[in-house]
Amino acid sequence: MKIYLMWIIAFLLTLVLTIVFTVLFSKIKGNLFEDIRGGIPRGVGIAPFIVMVLLFPAPFNYLIAIIGITAFIDDIIG
Repeated sequence: MKIYLMWIIAFLLTLVLTIVFTVLFSKIKGNLFEDIRGGIPRGVGIAPFIVMVLLFPAPFNYLIAIIGITAFIDDIIG
């Protein structure tokens, strides 16, 4: 039963964080979407990244953190 609760928490937390980051990026007039093929989202993947770093066990969340930080830097560079 515990695994189902973790899935529900992860889903709800990702949903809330995605909405928050979308509104935040839109308000600061950041480059959330590029004009390539109808719009490519940039930086919105930070929400599942935060949830996975928080909910994964200790040895695995370090690897997720490294991958997520490099992916975010790649989004910023373009």
